[in-house]
Amino acid sequence: MFGLGWRTVFLINLPIGLIAMALSLPFVRESMVEGSKKLDLAGLLLSAAGFTAMTFPLVMGREAGWPLWVFFCLAASLLFLFGFVRYEGRLMKRSGFPLMPTTLFAEKSFRFGVLSILAYQGGNAALFLTLSLFLQEGLSFSPMTSALSFLSIGVGFFLGSMLAPRGVKKWGFRLLPAGAAVMALSCGYLFYTIHHFGENPQWTHFIPSLSLAGIGQGIVGAPLFTAILSRVGPNQIGAASGILSTMMQMANVLGVAVIGTLYFAVLESSGGSYHTAMYAALACILGAALLTFIQLLLLSKAKKEPAPSN
Repeated sequence: MFGLGWRTVFLINLPIGLIAMALSLPFVRESMVEGSKKLDLAGLLLSAAGFTAMTFPLVMGREAGWPLWVFFCLAASLLFLFGFVRYEGRLMKRSGFPLMPTTLFAEKSFRFGVLSILAYQGGNAALFLTLSLFLQEGLSFSPMTSALSFLSIGVGFFLGSMLAPRGVKKWGFRLLPAGAAVMALSCGYLFYTIHHFGENPQWTHFIPSLSLAGIGQGIVGAPLFTAILSRVGPNQIGAASGILSTMMQMANVLGVAVIGTLYFAVLESSGGSYHTAMYAALACILGAALLTFIQLLLLSKAKKEPAPSN
């Protein structure tokens, strides 16, 4: 279709999104803020330049052979993002309307929440990429057989996200670190599965470990935004949501780029051993799950502290 090849698969989001928008219109009320706010155009341009200069070379660097321009772009991204943070801070002091209110990071739960999103989403994105490559290229699974293996994650995520609201009501946000612990456990189980069944596993052998991964992801993912935003003031909830969404997208890019690059580097250095490459990727994904656990534990403890006065 239009010569797009495999990229056509993403068009499935168009009709679903349009239908969802049409169905939501009768139920979503228009909300207006008091007073007028100016668009933080300088902050928008600085952040866009910074994130673009960071993500583009990370995505394209390995394929291009890591030329010098990749490192210039990464260095420039740090300058742009540093300038963005400094500018937003000055704009706050002038009582302006910054794209990213720096006062949000005065709340511990928000800081820990941003870090937990980076670790959680980055590890998940890397798992989806590297495991897909391992199943299809390393184990010669067909795309359909690989999809059946991943189905366990979807079912587990559905169950975890359904159980999470009830669990939060009973145990509070202490449930979130437990979900991250389940994710870490699933990494160990997946490592065992790959090692135990060697070169000839069946897709059904991956059901237990990937079901655990999905359950843990669902327990963490479903209430995570609520946990982070619960102590953000109403006047900053839009900016806070935008920051979290941006960090989630950045985590996807960083997880795929960093751990994906490691996967291919180990694959080449080990003489084409897909098992060795997957073990290395799983070690990093396990590290991301443990980092998520630590940040969520700190977040849940911060929730017990009195909220700072504005």
